[in-house]
Amino acid sequence: MNGFIHFADPALGTSLSFPGLGLELSLNREAVFIGPLTIYWYGIIVVTGIALGIWYAVWRAGQFGIDRDRITDVILYSVLAAIVGARLYYVAFSWDYYSAHPEEIIAVWKGGIAFYGGVIGALLCAAFLCRRWKLPLVRGTDAALGGLLLGQSIGRWGNFVNREAFGAETDCFLRMGLTDATGHTIYVHPTFLYESVW
Repeated sequence: MNGFIHFADPALGTSLSFPGLGLELSLNREAVFIGPLTIYWYGIIVVTGIALGIWYAVWRAGQFGIDRDRITDVILYSVLAAIVGARLYYVAFSWDYYSAHPEEIIAVWKGGIAFYGGVIGALLCAAFLCRRWKLPLVRGTDAALGGLLLGQSIGRWGNFVNREAFGAETDCFLRMGLTDATGHTIYVHPTFLYESVW
């Protein structure tokens, strides 16, 4: 389709199946094209998870007697720190590669973030700001952690679209069939689903 904005064709995606549930579908990692820019489903899903997690945490903060404007500031800075922390964690645990390719350390668009590093970065930032602005860290964390869980449960579906972060091969009824370019299919645990539901 010609035009400045157009949507990706799902039929051009890769095949996924859940034979135990009687489901088969085709998923395209790409969602929409805006001129030369490609927007991926993974990004849309993760940003949706972050936005809903922030909304939930701010809503809960009011119930904990914390100023919503101030906690919003803490959360927004902490999200930025989470992105940096997630990348640094990934780079640190892939240092053999990045020490040989230091120019790619900031190349997030090529992939490579780790959830654990994001949590560490966000918590360090939140602790610093709560101390600086004299906010109750424990109550603030209690209010915000529900938002973190909500965001993570939504964000994991980005792994589904990308066909990544799946588990070991299995024949259980929830098995997910991944078909490669040669037509070979393996059946694996859909760990994104397990974590999202958990």
